[in-house]
Amino acid sequence: MDRHLGFNCSARILLRSVLVEKQELCFSVVSLLWHKLIAAPETQLSAEGTSAQQGWRQVVDALCNVVSATPAKAATTIILQADRELQPWIAKNDDQGQKMWRINQRIVKLIVELMRNHDSVESLVIVASASDLLLRATDGMLVDGEACTLPQLELLEATARAVQPVLKWGKSGLAVADGLANLLKCRLPATTRCLSHPSAHVRALSTSVLRSILHISSIESNSKVEINGIHGPSYHYVNIGDTDWHADIEKCLTWEAHSQLARGMPAHFLYTSAKELGCNILI
Repeated sequence: MDRHLGFNCSARILLRSVLVEKQELCFSVVSLLWHKLIAAPETQLSAEGTSAQQGWRQVVDALCNVVSATPAKAATTIILQADRELQPWIAKNDDQGQKMWRINQRIVKLIVELMRNHDSVESLVIVASASDLLLRATDGMLVDGEACTLPQLELLEATARAVQPVLKWGKSGLAVADGLANLLKCRLPATTRCLSHPSAHVRALSTSVLRSILHISSIESNSKVEINGIHGPSYHYVNIGDTDWHADIEKCLTWEAHSQLARGMPAHFLYTSAKELGCNILI
């Protein structure tokens, strides 16, 4: 573990020293790695390595290193590539469907890792600002079972956890944070439906997403933000502060419970999750 951490650190230092001097290389490096991300064959995980060290996941790690070295340029290039190549989520009934799904999964996984990196607020804001891409990336969460749903839930969880770091960007971060809140609100019904998914992994992750969304409520609707080291006036978080996430989640839970019972399906998974979240199902 320490060996790999040391390697990653050295790689970032080397990349930063090279790319800072030769900014024009950034686009070429990202383009090359992007091609490898899309073209790399699937690799079964082994006991000897982590997911970051095998197959296309290793390319994701390399792209994250490039973003760490040149946050603005690399993140912008990646978002442009992702916007061009992300396809609609469809059932993978044939070879073409499987290929499109595989590419989407890798693109979403890369976006997730970039959203999880709160060390570079600059690149985080660039990724978080791509509202249309994020909406497309989380569309059709229940199209094709667990494998389709999990990466999209991971992205929603990363989105919820990115709200507070984005606000550190100051006044300009408020609009970005509102965009993230809009995405989460749009995907709230689908996330709640995942609580009834047959996969325990999907149910656990969807509960985690909702828990992260509830945490947003702790951000005050009127707060002073620091802009260039100076505390500016209070700004209003249009969606973050005005949205009663707890009430909205309870409404979705109640609706889903009614839907499950109307179809003659059990709703015990919903009640279990509601209890964990401190929410009530009103039936």
